[in-house]
Amino acid sequence: MSVATSTIPAAIDYLVSAATAAFPSALVLDGGPRSTDQQSFQDVVSIGWDGDEQMATPAAEGDQDFAALNRALTRNEDYRITCSILHWDGTESYKNARDGAFAMLATFEKLLRGYPPNGTGDTSLGGAVLWSHVAGGIALNYTPASANGVAAYLIFHVTCRARLTGS
Repeated sequence: MSVATSTIPAAIDYLVSAATAAFPSALVLDGGPRSTDQQSFQDVVSIGWDGDEQMATPAAEGDQDFAALNRALTRNEDYRITCSILHWDGTESYKNARDGAFAMLATFEKLLRGYPPNGTGDTSLGGAVLWSHVAGGIALNYTPASANGVAAYLIFHVTCRARLTGS
């Protein structure tokens, strides 16, 4: 008998793969950065990382509970995955940086809308979950404007519901 413990790894894998395809000119990170090479990218998308060097925010957090009485092997899993987008603008315009970051968020959100082949994305994250969407808060921050420009930084969450079953 095999029992599914969690869908979190499969959901994160899907998001990294889908974001890599959706943002070909951006650096897509699975977790936090491993080097300083992100400084050479105008756009950075992180799955499972909020940009805090101290790693204070969990990559994913959630809970499981029984899905039905007398069915201990069938559980519902609800969780949210922390994600972030950094968009650097070569000007000193906060508006340009903010608009660029939110345009990237709109592209990311389209990855989660619909069911293949009819939708623009896959709310099931490749079959890993029952549904997913951008929810659970969005935070906007900036780097200070300088002669090198300004960066807008969005922290958001992908909230998921999965059904775990034993077989």
